Amino acid sequence: MVRGEDRLWCTRLREGRSVVLLPHGDLELGTEPVLRAALDAALAECGPGDGLVVDLSGVDFCAARGLSVLIGSADACTRRRVRFSLRGCPAQVERLLDLLGLRDRLGARDAGPRPVER
Repeated sequence: MVRGEDRLWCTRLREGRSVVLLPHGDLELGTEPVLRAALDAALAECGPGDGLVVDLSGVDFCAARGLSVLIGSADACTRRRVRFSLRGCPAQVERLLDLLGLRDRLGARDAGPRPVER
């Protein structure tokens, strides 16, 4: 478990050939180092063909810095031939992904329903 300032802590577990990272709290400027360290440690457990799944169901808030760390991790996974995906995205994160066009890049196709266009 990686913990920082009690605003974010992360646990990880294995599900078959995937490492699942479960952050709990806020993904923001002050917790960026904790999230980055947890993602790096999770990626270190993965080999080519494995998956790194970030389950955001325990995230209360995601700022631009948190999203930037997730993008950086997704890029690192691509370089190492590890599948990166998000699941359990709160509505606020889903809106960010859709507004910025990042749903596919972050493997969040099944993160939740897309908003209905009017």
